[in-house]
Amino acid sequence: MVGLRSGPFGLKLREWLKSGRYRLRIYIPPFRNRHFWLVQILVITIVVIHDVIEIGGYLPQLGMLYFLPISLFFVPVVYAALIFGFTGSIATTFWVVILTIPNWVFWHHGLERLGVIFQMAILVAVSVFVGQRVDRETAARHQAEDAGVALRTYAAHVVRAQEEERRRIARELHDETIQAMTLIHRQLGSMEDKNLRLPSGLADEVKQVQKMTEGAMQKIREFAKSLRPSTLDDLGIVPSIRRLLIDSTERRGINNQFRLVGDERRLPQDMEDGMFRITQEAIWNIERHSKATEIAITITFTDGEVRLDIKDNGIGFKVPPVLSSFYAMNKLGMIGMQERAELLGGKLEVQSSPKKGVTVSVTIPDYHPTI
Repeated sequence: MVGLRSGPFGLKLREWLKSGRYRLRIYIPPFRNRHFWLVQILVITIVVIHDVIEIGGYLPQLGMLYFLPISLFFVPVVYAALIFGFTGSIATTFWVVILTIPNWVFWHHGLERLGVIFQMAILVAVSVFVGQRVDRETAARHQAEDAGVALRTYAAHVVRAQEEERRRIARELHDETIQAMTLIHRQLGSMEDKNLRLPSGLADEVKQVQKMTEGAMQKIREFAKSLRPSTLDDLGIVPSIRRLLIDSTERRGINNQFRLVGDERRLPQDMEDGMFRITQEAIWNIERHSKATEIAITITFTDGEVRLDIKDNGIGFKVPPVLSSFYAMNKLGMIGMQERAELLGGKLEVQSSPKKGVTVSVTIPDYHPTI
C-alpha cells in the first residue's frame, strides 16, 4: 500500500482521480442556484397540468393541439439551457423524463406510447443541442473578455512606456540640447562683447545665426513642453491644464475659462497623464477644426471620482450614436481620448450638434482597475 501511494503509479492514480473529479464538477447542475429550483417547480407544475388533462380525459378535446401538454416542457428546458448551459438543460430534461414516466407507461399504449417517447427524444435532443451551443457561446465570450482584458493591460503598459519615453526625451532636450544651444548663443554674443574686428558681412551673419539659435531654442522648449511639461510632475493636473489653456490663448488668441469644483488633490501618475493627454488632444482639435473663440474647462473633484468637462463654442458636429463611429468620420483624436479614458476605467461622453459647439466630458474613478 505504501508503494502504491508513493510510487509513480500511485501519483498517476491520484492525478487521474483529481482530474476526473474536476471534469465531473463541470457537469454538476447548479443546485445552489435559487432560479434553478424555480425552473424545476415549473416542470412539476407542467407535469401536474399534463396529468390532470390525461386523467380527466380532456386530451381528446384538444383536437389538433393534443401535443400541447408535452410541448410545454420545452419552456423550462430551453430556459434552463439559456441560463445555466448544458448542465442545467440536461438536469431539467432528466427531471422531466423521470416525472413523465408514469404517464406514458400507465396511460399510453401502442402508437401513443411511441409518440410520447418520440416527443421525449426530441426534448432531449433540443436540450443537448441548445445547452452545448450556449456553453460554446459562453466560452467564446469569456475568451473574448479575457483577450480584451489582456489587450487593455498591454495597452496600459504601452501608454505608460510612451509617457516614460516622453519624459526622458523632454528631460534630455532640456538638460542637454537646450543647454548646449544656450552656450552657443552666449558664445556668439560674446564675440560682439569682446569688440572683435570682424568683417561687416561676417558680423551680420553672426547676428543672424544668433537669432536663429534663439528661435530654435524656443521651438525646442515648446516641443519639450508638449512632450512632457514639468508642471505635470511637479504641480499636478490642475496647473498643467491651466497652462494648456494659457498656451492656446497665446497661440490662437482663443479666450479661456477655467473652473475648479471641489478640493484639489494630486492624483495617481497614470490618471494625471491620461487627463492631461485627453485635454491636450481636445484643445488641439478645437484649434484645428472648431473655429471656436472660447474654451471652458471644469475639473470636479468628488469622493472617489474626478470629472473633466471641456467645452467650446465652435461649429460643432453631429455626434454618432456609437463613439466607435468616429473612425468612419476620421475623428481619430476622439477615439484616442475614449481609449485613454477606458484604460483608466473611466467613461467619455461627447455632446454636440451643428453650430452648437462641443462638450467633451470624462469621468474617471480615483483608482486603477486596469493599470
